[in-house]
Amino acid sequence: MKVKVNWDTDGYSLEELGLQEVVTMPTISIDNVADYLSDKYGYCVESFTIVDLDCGYYNGKNAWLLSDDGNSFVIVLIGDHTLEEALEAKEYIDSYDEDSKYADFHIVWMHELEWLESINTFRKMGRTV
Repeated sequence: MKVKVNWDTDGYSLEELGLQEVVTMPTISIDNVADYLSDKYGYCVESFTIVDLDCGYYNGKNAWLLSDDGNSFVIVLIGDHTLEEALEAKEYIDSYDEDSKYADFHIVWMHELEWLESINTFRKMGRTV
């Protein structure tokens, strides 16, 4: 996924510190984004906005990758949805809001090996919008 980051630069420019305004990073829970960026780049994050998610195809249908812990857990939104809908669905997943209008979306929670093999195929076929 890609995030637009508002770094705490203490008055220095992003160029002086070697930081990027838009960063490509693994698709993780929104709760972990600031810590991930801070740990990786060594600067505090004041705020961030997700601007893109990985997308591709899963079982012949369009899909958005909403979360991936890098080991055995991925969440995919299946169907013809816009980036905006996928971002809202990701927010639903991250907050577990049962009243969300996206609670009925076709979301696949993958834990087992054959599902992980499918998601690797998804990544190979995927593209970033």
